[in-house]
Amino acid sequence: MLKSISVRNFMGIQGLLRFDTKKSDDLELSVINGCPGSGKTSLCLAMLDPINHLSMYDNNRPMNGREIPYINIYSDQGLAEFRFEYDIDGCQVYYGYGKTNKNGVVWEELNINGEVMTRIDRRDSHIAEINLPGAETLRRNLETNQTISVVRYIKSNAVLDRNSKFTEIFLNFFEFNENVYFSSPAYLTHSARSENSYILSSNANYIHQNQLAEQLNKYLRDLGLNLCLFTQEEWGNATIKVKREGKTFSANFALTESQIMLIDFFVAIHKSEQCSLVIIDDVSKVAGVEFDRKISQYIINNCKSQIVLTDISKEVNKLNKIEPFTFK
Repeated sequence: MLKSISVRNFMGIQGLLRFDTKKSDDLELSVINGCPGSGKTSLCLAMLDPINHLSMYDNNRPMNGREIPYINIYSDQGLAEFRFEYDIDGCQVYYGYGKTNKNGVVWEELNINGEVMTRIDRRDSHIAEINLPGAETLRRNLETNQTISVVRYIKSNAVLDRNSKFTEIFLNFFEFNENVYFSSPAYLTHSARSENSYILSSNANYIHQNQLAEQLNKYLRDLGLNLCLFTQEEWGNATIKVKREGKTFSANFALTESQIMLIDFFVAIHKSEQCSLVIIDDVSKVAGVEFDRKISQYIINNCKSQIVLTDISKEVNKLNKIEPFTFK
């Protein structure tokens, strides 16, 4: 579980911002509200940011291909800084770092239950401190690779002691960050109209493989949208089709961007059982006044993981006794 995040000078966040997640009963739900441009999406992307430098796989990196200023434009420090607190299998994990861009790690530290597993601060030295069991013979001098994450370096190069609790938590920390799901109209709809749109193609494959077309149509009907959607395999990949008045159309032409995002919300909820954290951004913008309450309550009722929502109605907050974090 992500317990808190502190962010400084990242994207739309000027100065220092701290966000604590909420847990009530069995519901790990946090809500972020605020006016457009206040920093809600930047905070969501900050929660995803570790995977940019921890993942071995380019397609896991949330900011890949995005020409977005990484450092807040009003900052004169040239460094975005992040501090995370997690509860991983009952252990307290602290992870902090500073970066000049999405991959350029300047300083980094990982603690488990208050014990330093690794740290480096390249402003002082390129020598890393590494204390994980099994990494004793790993080279500490990282001068030849001046931006690599030392945490990723350890995972990629050390044969860690599998009998150690520290190793177990270290690997589960990676697994947590690799299984965060993000859905946002600000982040995705710029490509939604493309026939090879990532959001449509990945969702189509997921819906097709799990035979969820009927459930998808019911979900949309419950929201008041009578759409006849089905999936069809073409050249080894599934596509979403829309049947209308006896004719068949590709979803990227026949659906609005909001309808495409509602499909992404549906997939996020169904994937949530395999996710550590689901972040759904700008719910009201996608759902509109007509569907806001219904879609927000559907997400809350059906999500199987920790969840962060931004921009949902006051009515839903009141109904679920939620105290949202609000940007001023």
